[in-house]
Amino acid sequence: MAVLKFNSFSGIRPRFPESLLPDGSAAIAENCDFAYGELRSAKGNVFYRTMTNTPQAIYTDDGLNFYTWTADVDAVRSPLVNDTFNRMYYSSAGGIFVAPRSGAGVNGGLPPSPYLVGVQRPTVAPTAVVQGIKTVDATTAALVWRFHYEYGGVKYQEATITPTALGSNRYQFTPATPAASTPEGAFPVLRLTANWLTDSAQVFDIYTSNSSFESTKGYYTLNLAADTGVASFTATLASAIPEADKESRVYVYTYVNTYGEEGPPSPVVSVTTGTTIPVQLTVTKAADGSYAPIKEIRVYRTGTGTSIASYFYVGSVTVLSQPPGTFTFTDNVDPSLLNEELSSLNYYAPDTELRGLMSLPNGILCAWKGNELHFSEAYKPWAWPPAYVKTLPHVVIGGITHGAGAIITTTTVPHYVSGVSPDSMTTSKLNIDQAGVSKWSIAVVDGVVVYASNDGLVAVSGATGSLALSEQFFTREVWRARYGAGLSTMRFAVWDGRLVVYSSAGSFTPFMIRLDEAQGAMTDLPGFVAQCSFVSPLADQFYFAQGANISAFGGGTDLNTVWQSKEIVTERPTNFGAGVALVEGAWVLQLYAYINGAYLLRHTLALSSGQTDFRLPGGYKSDRYRVRLTGTGKIRELAMANSVSELASI
Repeated sequence: MAVLKFNSFSGIRPRFPESLLPDGSAAIAENCDFAYGELRSAKGNVFYRTMTNTPQAIYTDDGLNFYTWTADVDAVRSPLVNDTFNRMYYSSAGGIFVAPRSGAGVNGGLPPSPYLVGVQRPTVAPTAVVQGIKTVDATTAALVWRFHYEYGGVKYQEATITPTALGSNRYQFTPATPAASTPEGAFPVLRLTANWLTDSAQVFDIYTSNSSFESTKGYYTLNLAADTGVASFTATLASAIPEADKESRVYVYTYVNTYGEEGPPSPVVSVTTGTTIPVQLTVTKAADGSYAPIKEIRVYRTGTGTSIASYFYVGSVTVLSQPPGTFTFTDNVDPSLLNEELSSLNYYAPDTELRGLMSLPNGILCAWKGNELHFSEAYKPWAWPPAYVKTLPHVVIGGITHGAGAIITTTTVPHYVSGVSPDSMTTSKLNIDQAGVSKWSIAVVDGVVVYASNDGLVAVSGATGSLALSEQFFTREVWRARYGAGLSTMRFAVWDGRLVVYSSAGSFTPFMIRLDEAQGAMTDLPGFVAQCSFVSPLADQFYFAQGANISAFGGGTDLNTVWQSKEIVTERPTNFGAGVALVEGAWVLQLYAYINGAYLLRHTLALSSGQTDFRLPGGYKSDRYRVRLTGTGKIRELAMANSVSELASI
């Protein structure tokens, strides 16, 4: 008794010769869905709308509004929880950019007003002037000069004078001739009182250093020297900070942008001053360039009595909407109030040559350049400290988030990068020597990372890579023969637990595959054309671009399906006389028999929904057959036998 029965359908396995395919496998499978064991038509795609450009990259949150770029771009959602700015980040030529997710539109297009990620480092050091020893002249202070002769702590001939200003806090005068009442041996003394016109609190009252009278209110000394060969004297005003109050202080400043993000500090300036003496700082606002606007300049200084180079906040200057230029700030903060330490010491903007942006666990962004992996601070996507850079032995090809880190493919071997924080990331080489072939041919399918190599599909579970699942479908030679011409343009997408593989250049027939040892199945998708795609976790959908059109994969009506059985070899030549089919939809059954060295079509039958009993023509015998099914819907069961009685006994 010769019987053919199909009640469990599977896909193609190109590695096997047609006659050696496993039972239920197909020699041809196009637009098939094998998820249910029976043969079903794969669903067509749902056209959404036409974009304003021809996308080479897509990003969407909700599947209704899109960003579309005409160049290669990697886009991720902001890693911040409840991001008040509702941002997304993307890497493209020119660096990593940030833009609002809410700016996406139904017809796509580029993000409006994107900014380079990060905050610039000020390149100009601040200037510092110790307020207590600034230049004293008639334009800054109301000066009163008093002259007297002094002897034994008593003043003689005290009078107001007007000395001649020589510049640089130097003043010259000719004293009055000693009066008869002035004791012999009395010496000339000057007294200066000053009240700054711009700051009435800065008042001082000092005597020249030869006087026995005490100077007050101001860290100054006034020294007096007789001029050579003339009767005049020169008084010099200088700093006189008490040694107990002196300290060396270092100042820096930072920029804060409109997102409230703070960047790395400027070059330093050092001053020696007193602990209670105000210092006037001049800081410089640079042009915003492509970065988010600078809204604030924050000033920091080192603490008192410490050798640790920590900087503490002393104040800020609001500069939003101000043009580039210099701004002044006066630091008069008491040392005891310094408690906010500078946290952005190494918060440098990301390198503008970074590519392949990924969002890792714990709020860390990762990207690469050459053989370098760069990481942001956790939940601080604008801060990319240089100390976090990891180097690999070879140039990076692609990467994808996996576990506590990422799987990185290179031009030689893959690596696993892991760590709970960016400063503790470690890299380890995986066990398989298989290079990646393109940036976009890597995906996570049911918890397993899959990437394309020159020899097939590498599956990485944990930190172990293998070609074993791929080898169910391909040998090295078969893989290269089918897809070798399009490896560099190969792209992956994931849909309903299955891997969709296509070429952005249309270099090979796309296919969909389920890499599962028990239910692994593969079907070609000859009508699928796309130049780029995006899988949205939020919308749980796979979107792709075909020309300027955006569509959702697999949500439409049934596609025309083709399934052809393997070469079926019977024990002896036979002629099938009867059959039965249980189907839904509309199908066409074609039966081929191998006769005189060629497969010949022996019968064609249209099948409609329900059970169809049918007769097959006689007049020939063969020991090799093929069954071809074409149509839409479902085929639950198909059986053929030599006779109706034999068919009933199946």
